[in-house]
Amino acid sequence: MEFMAHHPLTIKGTNVFLPTGLLLDGAQLHEASGAAIEIEGHSSLDITASLSAAVQPVLDARNMGLSASWWASLFRLVKQRTGIDMNRQTVPLAPTVGHTIGGLPVDGNGRCVVGTWARWFTGLYAAGGAACTGLHGAAPLAGNRLLDALASGTSAGKHAGEWVASRKFSTAAGLEAALEDAEADVSAMMDSDESTHVVRCGTVMDTLHSALASTSTLSADSMGSLQAKLEQLNITAESLHLDQRSLIANTNLLEVLRTQAAVRLVMASVQSGMARKESRGSFVREDFPESNDDFLHHITVDREGNTGTLAIKKGAGGHWVLPPQ
Repeated sequence: MEFMAHHPLTIKGTNVFLPTGLLLDGAQLHEASGAAIEIEGHSSLDITASLSAAVQPVLDARNMGLSASWWASLFRLVKQRTGIDMNRQTVPLAPTVGHTIGGLPVDGNGRCVVGTWARWFTGLYAAGGAACTGLHGAAPLAGNRLLDALASGTSAGKHAGEWVASRKFSTAAGLEAALEDAEADVSAMMDSDESTHVVRCGTVMDTLHSALASTSTLSADSMGSLQAKLEQLNITAESLHLDQRSLIANTNLLEVLRTQAAVRLVMASVQSGMARKESRGSFVREDFPESNDDFLHHITVDREGNTGTLAIKKGAGGHWVLPPQ
């Protein structure tokens, strides 16, 4: 979970990601004052580093010439979402975390493993962004998330179908108990008393984004400070206000659950990052700038925040399963 993929061309104050292909077709990066922004390389990491060091970075797509016609649909989307006309105006940018490479550790068949490759969480499968499939290594390539979802989803679905067909289920006591617990949690949220102090999802998400943005470099001190902020934010997220009380198509409840999950996932990322005392791939620690083969394994974090390790291994074809780099 410590391997975070930053997206450099994120419109400030939104979750709208602009493709880096705009730069290849003539769009330029500079300060709002007009001063040029020097970029050492062409990778997302290089662009993110340069934009993070800038004061007020903007994307200028006003002089793309004939190439602009290829991006007409994107320009319309940006105008609908933000009101910015990219043919006439510059776009303010704020690099942000696009996604984490981690997730539930799975084998080549999409089966979730627990602590060791020999122990399968029976019946649980994961794929795509919810799983750590190993397809991305420690630094993802742009556009590969869809490939990961298609490949791992196909593999997991095929194996799950075959496994279910060969099973005879005798009792559902465990499933029924889990369902009762989930229903009790939802009922508690629905029955909560009205409070004079109302906390909204937007406030929690803005605070989460600000906390991440303020952590420009990773070290024991910076991650410790970030973790303290997240622990406090996690308490706040547990008291999010629920306006809708229906159990049918309750989008408000969905957003509350998503917001709470987002805080927990970032906490897990920071906890695993503190346990990895090296730099590798997209994960770079200021206090441990070199890679260390002693950490050539995967770091796991459970729901209670306890960290563990999962060894790397090779599959039957000789390829790494969950490769570290």
